[in-house]
Amino acid sequence: MRFLKNIFYFLIFAFILTSYLIFSFLFYKPKVVFFNVGQGSAVGIFNKKTSLLYDVGPGEVLGRELHRFLPFGRKTIDGILISHYDKDHYGGLFKILKNYRVKFLILNEILPERSFEKQIKLISPTTKIIKATKGTTIKTPFEFLVILNDAQGKKEDNEKSLVVKLTQFYSGILNQKVDFLLMGDLPNSVRDIFDFNLKSDILLVPHHGSRYNISEELIQKVSPRLAVIQVGLNSYGHPHQETIDLLKKFNINFWRTDINGELILP
Repeated sequence: MRFLKNIFYFLIFAFILTSYLIFSFLFYKPKVVFFNVGQGSAVGIFNKKTSLLYDVGPGEVLGRELHRFLPFGRKTIDGILISHYDKDHYGGLFKILKNYRVKFLILNEILPERSFEKQIKLISPTTKIIKATKGTTIKTPFEFLVILNDAQGKKEDNEKSLVVKLTQFYSGILNQKVDFLLMGDLPNSVRDIFDFNLKSDILLVPHHGSRYNISEELIQKVSPRLAVIQVGLNSYGHPHQETIDLLKKFNINFWRTDINGELILP
């Protein structure tokens, strides 16, 4: 009798778990997450079939938070784009490589000494390393990403930041979409991205709100409805007051991760 009772309880548990997994898969909505990783940057691009990351923050925060946005049991990240070689943008990479299977990694350039690449291969030998070029695209069932620049001809690390235009589509009657512009630490001196249509709904403000990385011209070309500033405790004065004043001048709402925390869109 006890055996039959145990079977009964097992079947109930299996039914609940199966129903949960089916429900999660069918109703898992695409989302973009601006993580609160302190003074650093990390953006997650998730849908029910694929997961991508644009930068991974300075430490282990992102590695601890990822599971909340992946379908139950998934231990695979389809791709990671590292904007440039500043630790506040790539420092969390090795923790993620240890805990997740990462299919591909896109870098702005392959470093001459290749020590970074060797370290990646030691931790995750199956991860494909790709050097980004202007026009490189990534397509998923719900997203389209295009890289607007490359590191060729640039000298300073921040100048080499990969800028990504992301369009995320939402299935439904209206077939809505949202455009994001992700800019790493790109300074105002780099202008080759202006050859593209930069119009976006959401702007990830470059370099954590530094005055040297945002301008009236950029704001006018992007014309965002929301600006996101990923920032934490720092000694640089980020975000600079000039950046805040500029956003207010154009009546652009802004979200600071140091004050408002993590942002999930939509």
